Parts: sequence; structure tokens; C-alpha cells
Amino acid sequence: MVRTVLCLLIVLSATALLGEDAVLVRNMENAIRVAEPDWKCVHGVWNGPPPDVPSEERLVLSVWLHTAKDGTHEEVVLDISQVESGDAAKLSLRDVREEKAAPGWTVKPYRIGEEGYLSTYKTGSRYEIHFRKNTTIVRVKSDSIELTEKFAGYAEGEIPSE
Repeated sequence: MVRTVLCLLIVLSATALLGEDAVLVRNMENAIRVAEPDWKCVHGVWNGPPPDVPSEERLVLSVWLHTAKDGTHEEVVLDISQVESGDAAKLSLRDVREEKAAPGWTVKPYRIGEEGYLSTYKTGSRYEIHFRKNTTIVRVKSDSIELTEKFAGYAEGEIPSE
């Protein structure tokens, strides 16, 4: 009986932790849906190298799609992760902080969250904002600086302060 209760408590605790992550993602996506009702969200599968921080857990890769009035297709990619501590969050942004970028990219500090960076490709054909707030890491990518900033702001607004 005691063993059954203990197992149940462990399962409920794990479910509660997963639930907090799911709530964070749901809140971010709902904020975007309210602000941008014509945009469609598609969840992707993250396929790339493992994260630099061992505790980094990928929560969601959301691809937001929209067709503008002039017929132009717009896309914003939101990559949201969680780490175990503030120190791990700082470590997760080390490469952008140290401006370790692919050829053609420039990186500069950007005011968002507790630490943020704006990366720009060549003459502004692609933009990325990477930031951390508490133990949440957000990476936003788009061809438009306005959309990149807007969606980063939506995400940042839903991350609770400590």
C-alpha cells in the first residue's frame, strides 16, 4: 500500500512538472493567437545537434505561418527550451554572447528578458533573437525584423518573473 502511494506521488509530481512546461507553451501560443488571429501554428520536430547545456529540454518548435494581404508568405519560427537553473540558462546563450556566429551573421545585444541578442544575416535578409528569462530559453527566427521582435515580445510576456 505504501509503495503504491509512493509510486502515485512520483507520477503525480512528474505530471505536475510536465504540466508547468505545457502551460508555459500554451500561454505563449495563446498570446500569439490572440494578437495575430490570422496566423497558423504548426509544430515541428527539432532535428539538429544536441544542446550545449545537458539539462536543456526542448519544449516546442512552433512554426507560425501567414499570407499577407499582398500574397507574400510570412513565417516565424519559435524554439522554446527550459533548463534547470539560471546558470544553465546563461550557459545556453554562451555562443551568441561570444558572437560565435556562422559566416555572414552579426550579433549584438538586444534588450529583452534577462539577456538577449539580435543576430542579423548580411544585409538584413534573416533575423534571430535569442534570449533567456529565468530558466526559459527562447529563439525566434524570421525574414522580418518587425516580426522577429513582435513574436519575441509575445513569448517574453508570457514567461513568469521569478
